[in-house]
Amino acid sequence: CYSDRSIYIWSLEQNNKAKRFQTLFSHCGCIWDIAMYPNVQGEEFVDPESGEIKEPLPSGSFATCSSDGTLRIWFPPPVVGGPAAPPAAAAGTSASTKAASYGLEMMHMAYMTEGIDGMKASADFDQKDFGISVMEGGIRCLQFRPDGKQLAVGDKQGVIRILDVQTMRPFYEQAAHASELLALDYSKPFEDDEPFLLATVGRDRLIHIFNAGTRKAGNVPYQLLHTLNDHASSITSVKFAHGSGKLFTCSTDKSIVFRCVELQPSFQVQRYQQAVVQSSGKYDLYSMAIDPTEKYLVTGQEKKLSLYNISNGKPSRNYKVEDAGSLIKVEIDPAGVHAATSSTDKLIRLFDFYTGGVIAKFGGNSELVTGLKFTLDCRKLISVA
Repeated sequence: CYSDRSIYIWSLEQNNKAKRFQTLFSHCGCIWDIAMYPNVQGEEFVDPESGEIKEPLPSGSFATCSSDGTLRIWFPPPVVGGPAAPPAAAAGTSASTKAASYGLEMMHMAYMTEGIDGMKASADFDQKDFGISVMEGGIRCLQFRPDGKQLAVGDKQGVIRILDVQTMRPFYEQAAHASELLALDYSKPFEDDEPFLLATVGRDRLIHIFNAGTRKAGNVPYQLLHTLNDHASSITSVKFAHGSGKLFTCSTDKSIVFRCVELQPSFQVQRYQQAVVQSSGKYDLYSMAIDPTEKYLVTGQEKKLSLYNISNGKPSRNYKVEDAGSLIKVEIDPAGVHAATSSTDKLIRLFDFYTGGVIAKFGGNSELVTGLKFTLDCRKLISVA
């Protein structure tokens, strides 16, 4: 009854002897979120157990989470004309050991719940989910800390777990929300001794802000600093900008709230603008993105991309999409040149971020696209559904 959905590729070069060449594993349920591993040049990685210096994950790696209760670390296949293998996957490194176990693409898999209920096939194959039992405790969202040393995940029960990236084991767990946790984000402090902040949001309409430690502090328990309750419905996205100085949230109550965050002399969060979207009742706000210059906040509203000026929270301009469904996910590439969106018509659209023109429209996923990410080199766009 185990539904692992794996693909084994065998080499038949030697007569009468088949040798496993590659193994490809897929999730056993809906993939809810994707997070790219950050650029960690200059960071020092020390194994918390042995004290030895370890290599970080290869540049270009990314993590996914699913309703099957697992999170998985992947490395994308090489681009034609690009590097053939991850730079950290040399013989003898921890990356090469993981890659050998799971094949080139999947480097690690971690189970966040006990048991295998989310991995079992159901006897009733007439269900809409094609016979896969969706686990109530499935993982809903995840995000790497900007220094690449920790990974935060949130599940459908409102629990957040913080994992050490080197060991992929949780060292902190907190039942933060009363219901499903929908999004989380880390701040990017300018100074080494300034703490990272972690913001979490969920269906309970609450925003929790945690002290996530400093670069040199190691794996320490997170501390709750502040809780906000200024939305009237589920909060679907949260973003930091300007280091830890700005915090933004959007909600199904059709509002976007802009806030200033002050760490010294005492921790304070103050609202400086609230934008209310005027739209028909069937369209909600599901995601936000911030351009690399941190001048604009971008959201998908009905059939248009809306840009807001971060400094004052006022609308800047709109890009209309005539033939699209309701926009769900919005993502901007690391260069700030292109924006990608997914919509209810199951298609992905690529925009010129400065002119608003649609460069390309394409599909590939058979269901609603739940996550989009550009690779750090801007050469690939990854979608999950």
